[in-house]
Amino acid sequence: MAISDKFGDAVDKAKEKIADKDERDQRIDQAGDAIDAKTDGKFADKVDRAQDAAHKGGDQITQERSGQNRNGQNRNNNSQNRGGSRNNNRNR
Repeated sequence: MAISDKFGDAVDKAKEKIADKDERDQRIDQAGDAIDAKTDGKFADKVDRAQDAAHKGGDQITQERSGQNRNGQNRNNNSQNRGGSRNNNRNR
C-alpha cells in the first residue's frame, strides 16, 4: 500500500469522525480538559477560546459538506445565480 493510499484512508476516517457532531464536540471537550489538567488550569481562558473556535469550525465544515454556505443557503443555487447575471451583463 502506497503512502498516498494510507493518507487517503486517514482522511476518510477523519471526515467520518468530524461528521458526527456529538462525538466531535466530546473529543474537543476531552482535549481541553486534558490540557487544563496538565497545566493546572493556568491557560483555561485560552483553552476555552480554542475549544469555542474548534466547535464553530467543525460546525462550518459540517454545513459546507451538506451543501450550504455560511449563511445557510445552498451553494449550488448561489453559483448559478451569480453565473447567470454575469452572462446577462455580457450580452447587453
